[in-house]
This record gives sequence, structure tokens and C-alpha cells, in this order.
Amino acid sequence: MSPSRSVRMASTLELASLTTGSTQKMDWIPLVLVTFKLLVFGTGMFFAIKWHYDKEKEKNKDKKK
Repeated sequence: MSPSRSVRMASTLELASLTTGSTQKMDWIPLVLVTFKLLVFGTGMFFAIKWHYDKEKEKNKDKKK
């Protein structure tokens, strides 16, 4: 076996071990991003509903006067 071939084999094995480890480390990324997305959309929905409710309440208050 030539030295270049053994180096090529070693680098392939190292690459395989790195990709396997990185996929395990990356499993948490979708969980964090989905959680963040739900938090942002939930907050946006809360303030949108609150804004419309307060606007309607203010409109009714002006009608009573």
C-alpha cells in the first residue's frame, strides 16, 4: 500500500466520523428554530389581537360620548 493511499483512507475515515458527529450535534437546531418561530408568531398574534381589541374598545368609547 502506498503512503498516499493510506493518507487518503485515513482522511476518508476522519471525514466520516466528523459528519456523523456533526449530524448528531445538528439535531437540536430544528427544535430551537421551530420553538423560536412559534414564540415569534405567538407573540405577533397576541399583539395583533390586542391591538384590534383596543382599537374597537376605543371606537366604542368615542361613540358613547
